[in-house]
Amino acid sequence: MDDEHLAAALAALNEVMQRGYIQEVGHDRNVVAVAVVGVGMAGSPGISGRIFTALGREKINLMMISQGSSEVNVSFVVKQADGQRAVRVLHDEFGLAKES
Repeated sequence: MDDEHLAAALAALNEVMQRGYIQEVGHDRNVVAVAVVGVGMAGSPGISGRIFTALGREKINLMMISQGSSEVNVSFVVKQADGQRAVRVLHDEFGLAKES
């Protein structure tokens, strides 16, 4: 199913490219999206800073960042190889790590 979605997206983008709106289209299969979600995030200064500082400390490179207008989530894209580590880093940062 993912291959079908990718083919459809690339076809649509190539059509737009032919109209001159964009110059280049590419894709990368080796990425993952991570979302940090919490109602307490809205109106709480510094949450995004803590997220990005914690990831930076661990040398996890962010390839894309997005925040919804509701301010209850921050999403970002990292290399697939860094995905699980990024989630663990954030669990540790916000005190959500499982107790053994």
